[in-house]
Amino acid sequence: MAYNREHREEEVGRDTEENVYSEQGRSNLLAAGEIDSAEYGVMRGYEESPAEKVVKDYEVAELRVWSPAFKDREELPGKYTCDDINVNPPLTIEDVPDEAKSLAIIFEDVDSKYGDFTHWLLFNVDPEMNEIGEDSSPGIEGVNSFGGEEYRGPCPESGRHRYVFNVYALNQSLDLGSEASKEEVEQSMTPHIVAEGSLTGFYERSGKV
Repeated sequence: MAYNREHREEEVGRDTEENVYSEQGRSNLLAAGEIDSAEYGVMRGYEESPAEKVVKDYEVAELRVWSPAFKDREELPGKYTCDDINVNPPLTIEDVPDEAKSLAIIFEDVDSKYGDFTHWLLFNVDPEMNEIGEDSSPGIEGVNSFGGEEYRGPCPESGRHRYVFNVYALNQSLDLGSEASKEEVEQSMTPHIVAEGSLTGFYERSGKV
């Protein structure tokens, strides 16, 4: 699903977590034509059927994940959020094991009052591609918490939130398509993780305390 960046300003309202999880907010988006009935159903599913988290019982190697755009545990530049052009930041992934056959990335807000809120779900990335370029999707993009299949930048309803890029090296590719949810990706990849790493950024919207 392509994201039309020309309409970013008009779509800011649908980007907020509060709008996604509010029944009235979802109904308003549906009535305005901002989402279709399928997206409406996906959004309802996040509220009505929260999936259990996958329990990790394995030991894996550590990936080094960093970005030339920001340092770990520092502020995310505004261009990667709903308040600007809303594209993914560049990432560099190092120390990928030789046995890795694919990479997966889950980018989420871990401070959302609704639980971990997924902004980007990317999998079946070539493990030899140790640099993910800005505004790129070198793999299959699954369904995020907004109900779409693309990167959607931080857009916290209030306060300063932590946003984490979790990166996984897998010993096989995943037999999943773009309709896959985070829960399906986690369940499919968990037995095949050979290394993992993360990068954390912070973001607070101006005027949103």
